[in-house]
Amino acid sequence: MSLAHSIVGPAGAPVVVFLHGFLGGKSDWAPTMDALCSSYRCVSIDLPGHGESIGESQACAMEYVATALIELVDTFDAASFSMVGYSMGGRIALYVSSIYAMRVDALVLESASPGLKTEAERAARREQDERWTQILENEGLVAFLDAWYEQPLFASLASRPELIKRVKAKRSMNEPRALARALRGFSAGRQTPLWDEWKGNHIPALVVAGELDAKYCAIAREMEQACSTCRAAIIPCAGHNVHEEAPNEYNSAIHTFLSETIKV
Repeated sequence: MSLAHSIVGPAGAPVVVFLHGFLGGKSDWAPTMDALCSSYRCVSIDLPGHGESIGESQACAMEYVATALIELVDTFDAASFSMVGYSMGGRIALYVSSIYAMRVDALVLESASPGLKTEAERAARREQDERWTQILENEGLVAFLDAWYEQPLFASLASRPELIKRVKAKRSMNEPRALARALRGFSAGRQTPLWDEWKGNHIPALVVAGELDAKYCAIAREMEQACSTCRAAIIPCAGHNVHEEAPNEYNSAIHTFLSETIKV
């Protein structure tokens, strides 16, 4: 098992693994990794269906990613590691930490959730994501990206023409049928909710949301209240994609959290 990845930072330093959201890639994290790499061994991954990880052998399933991630970390001879995950990547980080809790030092979860709580919500999400995959497969990536970023969730991103243009350009480098596999496989509608596990979580966690993203601000506060080792950070003037919309504030919040949590 292997996933395409990039590495910066000194050998032997604490390992921090970065997991992008749907449509993203390992290069999304370059500014954050640059801000942290003097103290940490930073590893960003192309998740299955994205970037260079588009082979049919790379299953779009959380179980596959968890195993591949642990195998990758083992190549660094690291007994433990931390994870930074955005949106879909945050859900994957939560899943990995629920299985390998003893190996995880810290979690940063950006615009992420332990999952949809009811089967009715999950069924509706599966249907919604299947409609999105049909656009990807039948209308192509350009039409998909235009429709995707018209969702209210991305209103703050779409209100900044230069930023949304740059984000769409990066996303357009993906292969649409591979993305369709990823959307089906990693759909929140297929994820077993981890709220009960979250209540018993002992891993230090920072849950980040943008103040313009009301949905995930509410989720962040609920996660903070449910878990004694979690704290929420609400970033001003940012929406769902905090690390793109407010990179300096985001990087500062992560740096402070990791420096307080991990011994370097």
